[in-house]
Amino acid sequence: MRGVFWLSTAVLCYTYAGYPLLVMALARIRRRPVRTAPYEPAVSIIIAARNEAKSIRATLENKLQLHYPAGRVQIIVVSDASTDGTDAIVRYAADALRMLTRNFADPSVGYVTGRLVYGAAAGSSAGIGCRAYMRYEDLLRRSETSLGSIVGVNGGIDAVRRELLVRMHDDQLPDFVLPLQVVKQGYRVVYEPEALLYEDTLTTSSAEYRMRVRVALRAWWALSDMRALLNVRRHGLFAMQLFSHKVLRYAACAAVPVVYAAALGASGAGLIYDVAVALGSAFLLCAAAGFVADRAGVAAPVVSLPYYFMVINAASADALLKFLRGRKQAVWTPRLG
Repeated sequence: MRGVFWLSTAVLCYTYAGYPLLVMALARIRRRPVRTAPYEPAVSIIIAARNEAKSIRATLENKLQLHYPAGRVQIIVVSDASTDGTDAIVRYAADALRMLTRNFADPSVGYVTGRLVYGAAAGSSAGIGCRAYMRYEDLLRRSETSLGSIVGVNGGIDAVRRELLVRMHDDQLPDFVLPLQVVKQGYRVVYEPEALLYEDTLTTSSAEYRMRVRVALRAWWALSDMRALLNVRRHGLFAMQLFSHKVLRYAACAAVPVVYAAALGASGAGLIYDVAVALGSAFLLCAAAGFVADRAGVAAPVVSLPYYFMVINAASADALLKFLRGRKQAVWTPRLG
C-alpha cells in the first residue's frame, strides 16, 4: 500500500502543483513573448445561441458598442432552432476586441483567448470554486503563453485567423479541438489577460457538476481525436503540456480516493501515513460541511473549496467512465450544464 500511496500522491502533486511550477520555471528560462502591436483586421464575431431570449439583447448591445473601426466588424448570430423568441430579438465591438487582435500582429500567433471573469453568486459554493479555479488557470495560462502555446481556452472570448478555421464534427468540443488544430498547423495559441469577458457563475453545484461532466467527456473525445499531438518526438514541449494539463488533470480523479485509501491501509507504518490520514479526514469533513452549507445557501471558502474540489473530481470520474464506455454528449441545455 505504501507504493500505491506514493505513486498516487506523486500524480496529484505533479498535476496540481508540479506542472504549474515547472511551466513557470521554464517560462523564465525559455521565454517566447508575443510581439503585439496595434492591429485591426476585418473581424467576424460568431454568436451561437439556443433559447437565449433573456440574455441575447445584452450580448448584441455589448458587441455593437465595441471600440473598433466601423465597417470592419461583422456580427453573425447562429440560432439553433430557438423557440423562446431569440430570433425575433436578434432581428431587432470594445477594448476586448482590440486586445485580442493585437496579438495577431505576431505572425506566429494563430489563436487568441481572453480572460473569463466570474461574477459573485451569493451563497454559492460553485461560485467560490469557479472563481478560485479561474485564478489558478489564469496564472498557468500566462506561463504557458510565455513558453509558446496554451492548452485550454475560454470559448466565450477567443479569436482565430480565418484561414486556420477547420470544420469539426458535431460532437467535438470547439473550445478544445480548434486550438489544437491551430497548433497542429504550426501556429501558437496564446492568452491575452487584458481581453476580459464578465460572466455569472452557475448558481448550484448540481449545475456545475453537469457542466463539468459534459466538458470533461467531450475533452476526452477531443484528446482521442487529437492524440497525435501527444507524440513528444514530433511536438516536443507542447506534447508534455497537453499530457500534463489535460490528460492528467482529467485522470487525476482516480488518484484522489486511492491516496486516502492507501494512507489508511498503511497507517501505523510511519508518521507520514498517519498525517496523511488525518489531513485527508479533515479535508473530507470540510467537504461534507461544504455540502451542508451549499444546501443551506451559505458559502465560505474553508468548506466551499474542498466541496467544490470533490464535485469537479466526481464529475471528472463520471466523464471518464462514460468515455471508457464509448458514450458521447453533443447537446446540452444552455446555462444548466
